[in-house]
Amino acid sequence: MRNFLDYVDNRDVENDEYVDELKDYIQNLSKNTEWRNDYMDNKTHMMFHDEDVREEGRRAGITAGKMEAVRGAIELLRQTGMAEDQLKAKIRQQFALTDLQMQTLFEHDN
Repeated sequence: MRNFLDYVDNRDVENDEYVDELKDYIQNLSKNTEWRNDYMDNKTHMMFHDEDVREEGRRAGITAGKMEAVRGAIELLRQTGMAEDQLKAKIRQQFALTDLQMQTLFEHDN
């Protein structure tokens, strides 16, 4: 087992039958162009998928942060005594919010 772990860690391993078989197998696979192309296609696909997931998470985080800032602005404007209709109009305009976002922010008023 130690030799296998050394091999996986890119250390030189000699005189181990299992590791030698593994090296031969991997060498043969690397010569197989169909397998290599499939492997690279899968690796490329996963790389782009991971990037998409990270980007989606980043956008969700930005949206959540924006909504939290809007909630803070609403609270501040309410404290000034601004009329609710005027407050809603200013918030929508300032933050370019969708109807759904406005509904979410002001749903407790319904």
